Formats: sequence, structure tokens, C-alpha cells
Amino acid sequence: MGNHLTPELRAEIVRSKTPIVLAGTMDAEHEIASVNIDFNEATREVVETLIENGHKKIAFCHCCNEKCSFSRFPFRRI
Repeated sequence: MGNHLTPELRAEIVRSKTPIVLAGTMDAEHEIASVNIDFNEATREVVETLIENGHKKIAFCHCCNEKCSFSRFPFRRI
């Protein structure tokens, strides 16, 4: 499903009597429950854990729509 909820799918979910919770997608009308992740906070926590465990060479690879970007970050305390 990704992060896009089509009007047709949204209407079908609202009509359904089955309890539904969206994962990684939000309903613009706020009628369907959802769970999501704060990617910035999650990234910060992971990097802090890596640093606390002695890692000094930390890289971030982000792939979206088959286009990848790769970044290296110098060691520094957050």
C-alpha cells in the first residue's frame, strides 16, 4: 500500500466492518486508525547506539524509487 491511500481504497475501508489499522500510511480525514514511525527520532536513536558501542564510521544509505544516495558522517557526539 505504501504511503498513499487512494479515495477508492479509503472508501472501502470506511465501509468495511472489519477493524483496520493502517501501518506507515495516514488517513487525511483522520477516520482510520494508523501507526507510524518518527524516522528522525529513530535515526537519532540508532546513531546514538552505534556511537555508544564504539562505532566511528557511520554511513546512511537511502533508496527511494530506485535512486540511491549514500552519505558518510564523521564521528561526533550527538
